[in-house]
Amino acid sequence: MADLVIPDPNVNGMRYFTGPDGAQYRWRPNPKNHDILLQDGSGAVIALFRPTRPTRYQIGDVYGELHFFRSAGMGTVVRVLPRLSM
Repeated sequence: MADLVIPDPNVNGMRYFTGPDGAQYRWRPNPKNHDILLQDGSGAVIALFRPTRPTRYQIGDVYGELHFFRSAGMGTVVRVLPRLSM
């Protein structure tokens, strides 16, 4: 999971990673609220992570919601593997 949060030395608060398609993606804070935006290589917002109050379920703890925008970007996001805490 560490490869999903490589700090970008040029932009404060931004993280980047290389996707399964070989393209580079960036996580960055939204200046308008507490959401964290996922951008593709062209800078289009393709998803957002919205923090929520932590909730415990039988399969693990949930700390937020991940929302994908199907019509945004280059359409190259293939899948996201969930991280479960047990």
